[in-house]
Amino acid sequence: MRLLVLLQLFITLSCQGAIVAYWNFNNLTIASAETPGSGSVPSSIFATQGSGSLILDAWSGTVDDFAGSSTNTLGSDTAGESLSLIAGGGMAGNGSSITLELSLAGLVDPVLSYATQGTATGFNSVQLAWSVNGADFYNFDTAYDPTTSYSLQSFDFSSVNSLDGTASAYFQLRFDGATSTSGNNRIDNIQLTAIAEPSTSFLLLAATTSITLLRRR
Repeated sequence: MRLLVLLQLFITLSCQGAIVAYWNFNNLTIASAETPGSGSVPSSIFATQGSGSLILDAWSGTVDDFAGSSTNTLGSDTAGESLSLIAGGGMAGNGSSITLELSLAGLVDPVLSYATQGTATGFNSVQLAWSVNGADFYNFDTAYDPTTSYSLQSFDFSSVNSLDGTASAYFQLRFDGATSTSGNNRIDNIQLTAIAEPSTSFLLLAATTSITLLRRR
């Protein structure tokens, strides 16, 4: 009986997603909207918790830190600031992207979630894509049009086996459809979770427990 309870505990724990990387953007302090790497706008942002980088190098519009959301926060985090992507002069942000880079070594079944909203003239087509080399990206699902108030977007990559266990995983968001230079979308409280791959000791325990239970029967 104890072996069965222990096995059930291991299975439960192994199926729970753990935080790989989390960005709340509350430490963003952008004086005025600029392109990445200019003024007080960074070209990359390290994860608030876990390990990973949000790369802004491919963003052609401007960036600011408008008010954030409490949706999808961790622990006692406040709404704070958000990553605010603006179309900018000539609506240069249309067709450009931001990318999350992190490791999924020893992990499977990643799930990406975040709070987002867009203005009426902001980007009405946001396409998520994934890659294992940072060069070849594959679209995941169809592009979405964000609501004008914060709502949760969540994407389950458990069907994308190529991402499982990879040392370098990339998740890209491409933005399009803005119709004014001030049109913008906000993103906040990005969470990337994944499940630990079963260890050899876990598999051995499962096998031993199953054999023991069968013998008892």
